[in-house]
Amino acid sequence: MKAYKGFNSKLQCTPTKDITFQYEVGKTYETDEVNLCHSGFHACKYPLDVFNYYPPAGSRFCEVELSGVDGKTDNDSKRTGKKIKIKAEIGLGLTVWFAVRLLLTAWLTWTSLLVCMHLAELERGYSGAVGGEILLAAVVGVLCWKLLGRRR
Repeated sequence: MKAYKGFNSKLQCTPTKDITFQYEVGKTYETDEVNLCHSGFHACKYPLDVFNYYPPAGSRFCEVELSGVDGKTDNDSKRTGKKIKIKAEIGLGLTVWFAVRLLLTAWLTWTSLLVCMHLAELERGYSGAVGGEILLAAVVGVLCWKLLGRRR
């Protein structure tokens, strides 16, 4: 699962006051235990949720791949996994951009669906044929999705 993780300025996490865990970009880490807020590797599905754990100023942010994920959640998109790969440091700007992109993609998907449903209602009674407008709405939706696709 693609997720986002915050760290202190040294790319470390401090799960408890007594423990500091050092990470490196490009490396993978594994554990046997997974328990939300107690053990395992933690990351957030929604990028801005990392700010619940690390402040924007003075922190570092990475895109990660989390696997062996426990389905439990608390009050945000934080998840716990048995394995985490630190894919890339993305910084504050890209963290915010990824959140905006997720919201725009959801809005465009919902809007395209509503347009298609409306056009389908208009087409009823025309011998069941699907009008060119529905095809156009689908093409516009795909183009918007491509435009908002990952850029690196």
